[in-house]
Amino acid sequence: MLPNVVLFQGVDSSGHAGLWETDGTVAGTFELTGIAGAPSTGLDPAELAPLNANEAMFNGLDKSGLSGLWETDGTAGRTHELTGIAGAAPQNLGLYPTDLTAYNGQILFAGFDATNIGRLWVTNGTAAGTHELTVAGAGIFSAGLAPSDLTVYNGDVFFTGEMVFKHNFEEYPDLVALAPAANLLAATSDWSPLYNIEQLMRNEVPVYSSTYIDDMYVDFQFAEQTAGLVKGCKTFVTNMLYHDASRSKCEELMKALFALKEDSID
Repeated sequence: MLPNVVLFQGVDSSGHAGLWETDGTVAGTFELTGIAGAPSTGLDPAELAPLNANEAMFNGLDKSGLSGLWETDGTAGRTHELTGIAGAAPQNLGLYPTDLTAYNGQILFAGFDATNIGRLWVTNGTAAGTHELTVAGAGIFSAGLAPSDLTVYNGDVFFTGEMVFKHNFEEYPDLVALAPAANLLAATSDWSPLYNIEQLMRNEVPVYSSTYIDDMYVDFQFAEQTAGLVKGCKTFVTNMLYHDASRSKCEELMKALFALKEDSID
């Protein structure tokens, strides 16, 4: 990724995930320690992508446990988070950049804006040069564009995104009656934040939730970090159930959640 070395995520002897470097030899393989702004529990770097011949970008955790956009030249002293990015999510999970993709000397990525909506972003490696791309026709509803699977092909970048078209409410009989309401929602742009994060962090009500490792719609790390923001939330984590478990495996799921409530399972 960088000249003569490869950067990667590795787990140290304390079980913490950090940023490591190797030149292909034992002596040249080591963790970058003492990174300013990194949490003691591990930077947990992910989505590493080359910005240029000497620098790389990645998703990393700060001391508050929020996922931000980081830059490194392969040294601890020059590894830092890009802070003060205009329009980036200030709370919840942070910017949470994913699908970092090198393109024309910049990095395209999916990230959350100040209203915690998934958008398409671009960065040149500086906070001032990091911004959301306003895409015409995208994010007709509050979920936003939610881009994923960014792929460079033949000089262009392709990706998947959430989209509902107006003609869907004209062509599908079951949706025709919903067209007036859909048009009102599509015309609304001043959506308020979906959750009061500060209140969730002060929560005093017992919460029991489920997280699916192989959920085809919700990123596992995203779900885990979100649940971690709710004070007192206990989570049932499984790879045996999927996104539709509350409907298709309701009895099995409820038994697991009630067992969690009674502290009969860890």
